[in-house]
Amino acid sequence: GWLYGLDPTTGGRTSFTVFNLRRNGTLSSADNYNDTVVSGMSSSAGGFDVSTVNGQKYATDSGGTVTAVNTGAKFSGRQTWRTIPY
Repeated sequence: GWLYGLDPTTGGRTSFTVFNLRRNGTLSSADNYNDTVVSGMSSSAGGFDVSTVNGQKYATDSGGTVTAVNTGAKFSGRQTWRTIPY
């Protein structure tokens, strides 16, 4: 299976690093591929289980490999609002 990180405002790829591909506990531009942000990753078999521990998201593939997931600070909290007339 595949796991994608999407920009919720555009539905496209993110402009920031989403997956800790080096699996060193730190999300940074060093996790990019040829200076390109990686917004998807595949699993050799099965799919992914995504969980949250102490506010940090993690993806675990069917083989048990754990990868940290960055949801992006700019997308936490309220994104839009509207006024409801009374």
